[in-house]
Amino acid sequence: MNTVSIRSVRQVSPLFLAAAIVVLSFLQARAEVTVRARVVEIEPEARVRIFWTWGGQGLGGTPFGGEWTEVPLDTAKPLMPSTGMTSSDALDALLMPDDKSAGDVLIENGKASDYHWLAKGVWSPELPIGNLYYRTVYARGCAPGDAGKAVAIKHAVFEFEVLQDGESVAKFTEESPSGAVCTVVLPGRMVKDGKVMPGFLEHARGLYELSRWRMEWMESLPWAGKKLPRRYEIISNLSGYGTDHGYGVRTSSLKVMSHEARTMRQMGINGVRHNPRFLMDAELRERCPAIKDLTYFTMSRTGGYPFPGAPRADSTGKRPPLPWGEGVGCPWHPAHSNRVEQARKEVEPKIAEYQGTPFVSSWELTVDEIGSAFDGTAEGKAHQGTCQHCTAKFREYLKDKGLIPRDFDVADWEPIRSTFGYFEKSYEQRMKEEAEGRERDRPKLMVPGEMPGVSEAQTAGLLGVEGAYPAEKANAGMSRDETVVDLSDADVEAGGSAEAAKALA
Repeated sequence: MNTVSIRSVRQVSPLFLAAAIVVLSFLQARAEVTVRARVVEIEPEARVRIFWTWGGQGLGGTPFGGEWTEVPLDTAKPLMPSTGMTSSDALDALLMPDDKSAGDVLIENGKASDYHWLAKGVWSPELPIGNLYYRTVYARGCAPGDAGKAVAIKHAVFEFEVLQDGESVAKFTEESPSGAVCTVVLPGRMVKDGKVMPGFLEHARGLYELSRWRMEWMESLPWAGKKLPRRYEIISNLSGYGTDHGYGVRTSSLKVMSHEARTMRQMGINGVRHNPRFLMDAELRERCPAIKDLTYFTMSRTGGYPFPGAPRADSTGKRPPLPWGEGVGCPWHPAHSNRVEQARKEVEPKIAEYQGTPFVSSWELTVDEIGSAFDGTAEGKAHQGTCQHCTAKFREYLKDKGLIPRDFDVADWEPIRSTFGYFEKSYEQRMKEEAEGRERDRPKLMVPGEMPGVSEAQTAGLLGVEGAYPAEKANAGMSRDETVVDLSDADVEAGGSAEAAKALA
C-alpha cells in the first residue's frame, strides 16, 4: 500500500487533518471485535479479492457468505476508513492518494460497493466477527493492473488478524498448497460485549492446526496403540478436499486430510463414502500415506432404480401434463419386466470401475438417505394402494406367505391391498377429476338462439309495471320521447330511421 510517512503530514490541509483525528478518535472509542485477512504468499503474482462462506454443501443449513474486500458506498459515513487499518495505521489510510490503480490496491467500482483487489501483504477491510465458528475462505485473482483479467491461483497462504477495539489480539496463518481456499476457526460465540472471552485465543486458528491438535490428542490416549478394527466395515465421510473453491471444498491441504485420516482411524473407521479424489488418485495417495488405512471399504451411488420416475420440471418442480410414458414410476408395471437385467447393466460399469481402485469392498446405494422405489411415482408411497399392477403383486406376496382372504376377515381378495394409499386415488384419476371440475365451473358463453326466454310478467316487472300486461302495453307510464327502440346493426344498415318512426307511431 502507498503509505504516507508522518513527515508528509504538514503538507495536508488542517481541515483534512481534523477529519482524520475525528476518525482516529472513533476507532479508539469503539467497542467491538473484528477480523481482517490478507494473502502473504501467492503463486503466480496476482491481486486478490477475499471471500468467506458458511454452512450448506454437506454441513447442513442454508449456505451464506460475504466478502472482506467489498466496501459499500456509504455516503452517510464518509470519514470511516475502508482499508481495514488498526488505529495506528488509520491516518496513513486516510491520506492515501485517490488513485484507483495506485500502489497495492486496485479498486473496481460497482453500483452499491467498490471492490478492492489487494496485492500480497495488504490487509483487507475489517469485518465484525459475528457469531459463527467455522468459515471457509477463498480468494479470486486478477492481473496486477487489470481487474477484468482473471488469474488462476495455484498456491496461497492466508493470514488473519482478530482485533479488539482496533488493537490486535490474535493472528494466525493458514496455507492453501494447491489453490486459494482454506477453513479457519473464528469463534464469535466466545465474544461478549465487544470483548473476547477466555478460551477465544485457544480456539482461533486455521484448520491445519485444529486437525493436528485433534489427531495428536487422539493418538495420545492410553488405548491408542491397541489393535483397531479391520474386518468390521466402519464408514464415515472424509470430504472437503479440492484445488479450487467449489461445492463442499474446504481446504486444498493434503496435510489436513492426513490429520483427519489418522484421527478417524483411531475411532475405528476403515472406510469412506463417495470416493474422495485424494483416495482415487494414486499420486495423491502416495503423498498422503495415512489415508491408505481408510481403503478397506467404500460406499457410493449407482444410477438409481432401473425404471424412470414420474417427470418433474427442474426449474418449477411442477409435473408436465399427462399422458407420460408407459409405466412411468411403477416398479411392477409390465413394461419393466426386464428391470433385473436393466439393473445388472447399470451395475456392471461400477464393478469395472472399482477393479482399479484401492478399496477391498464397495457398497453401492440406489438412493441417498432413506428412500423407496415408490418415491419415483406421482403418488409417492401411496402408489401401492392405487395401482392395479402393484396391488396384484402385493396379493401375490401374501399368497406366497400362505395367507388367504379369511385371514383378513374378508370373503375374497378384492378389498385386500397395501395400506399405503388404501383410500387414495391415482394421480391420473385426480388430474381427470380436476380437469372435469374446471370445465364444469367455467363460465358459459351465451350463444344467440340458446338464450333463455323472458316472460311478459318478467318484462313488466323490469319496467316497473304491475301485473302481466300485453306486449303493446309495455310502454305504459312512458312518454313518446322516452320510448326505447332497440335496433340491430342490420336494421340500421337497412334503414333504421324508418323502422324507428314506425315503432314510435
